[in-house]
Amino acid sequence: AGAAEGGENAEESVESWKSEISPSLSAVQSSIPSTVRLVAVSKTKPAEALLAAYEAGQSYFGENYVQELCEKSQHPLLRNLDDLHYHFIGRLQSNKASVLVKTVRQLECVETVETIKLASKLNRAVSEAITEGKRDSVLKIMIQVNSSGEPQKGGV
Repeated sequence: AGAAEGGENAEESVESWKSEISPSLSAVQSSIPSTVRLVAVSKTKPAEALLAAYEAGQSYFGENYVQELCEKSQHPLLRNLDDLHYHFIGRLQSNKASVLVKTVRQLECVETVETIKLASKLNRAVSEAITEGKRDSVLKIMIQVNSSGEPQKGGV
């Protein structure tokens, strides 16, 4: 996708992305049951593309890089959309848990919690963020389970 080309203003860029995204998004959304939540992976896509998808009805986005998610969540086009939700879908280093939780107000879920240490750091960061007024809700997490017991694989 290369809808956002140099020289376009943000509004033109969003409209360009919307014309590219909307037909595919509508087709996917109409083919899944309403009980299924579609999390669109938005890594490497610009804020204009996320806004276009959001305006087309997509409100859940997955990111796997902490820095990129922090930057997108603070972007003027996205930061005030209260019904926009982010899922962190990549391997999260425990030393980045606090920054992620405290920076990304719309972070709803971390899908890749593979250690008790990470779960504890996320819990602490959420408590601090709520106390500091940077979050108003708890954070959902998904525990990764190493069901095979193979040491080279992540999970508890």
